[in-house]
Amino acid sequence: MSKTRPARSAEPQPVELAAIFAAHHQRVAIWVRSLGGPAIEVDDAVQEVFLIAHRRLRWFKLPKGLTVWLYRVTENVVLRQRRRLHRYRSVLSAAEHDLESIGIPSEPVETASEQGEEGEKASRDLIYEVLDRMSERSRTLIILFELEEMSGQEIAALKRAKIATVWVWLYRARAEFREQLTALRRETRRSPSDAK
Repeated sequence: MSKTRPARSAEPQPVELAAIFAAHHQRVAIWVRSLGGPAIEVDDAVQEVFLIAHRRLRWFKLPKGLTVWLYRVTENVVLRQRRRLHRYRSVLSAAEHDLESIGIPSEPVETASEQGEEGEKASRDLIYEVLDRMSERSRTLIILFELEEMSGQEIAALKRAKIATVWVWLYRARAEFREQLTALRRETRRSPSDAK
């Protein structure tokens, strides 16, 4: 006995992203500011929310639930940005703590962190400036382990290496990160840009 499918209701019309953006971007920006605080780059987060909306709208049945769905997307985007900021600060704090323990003074990370968006950008820029000075393998390991928070097992699978080898590489990568950070700090102190 064959089952007949019930007649389908009319398919929802495709929704223009521009219309959704016009109707909701201010609300999303307010959510980002409220959820993320001063450290979150509002424009970047709003853009990310609407990029996700653009990719997923074809599966979303509108108009019911759009505001709730946008809020959830915004919440997830802000959470990811806050985690990313925390990772930037953690990487710098750990490296600078190691430098201080061997007698090399450093600028406190907290000072930059307290400056909101500018502090986040300064931390991120500093990390990537250091990473750009590193060997490719060390750079990749720091990004995967410290910033992307992949496990040693995941990296080993990705790199097709033994887990013990990954730990050795990571040890060397952290040492290289500290060396390059030290060199960058010294260059910055010697820079004549402060001269009047």
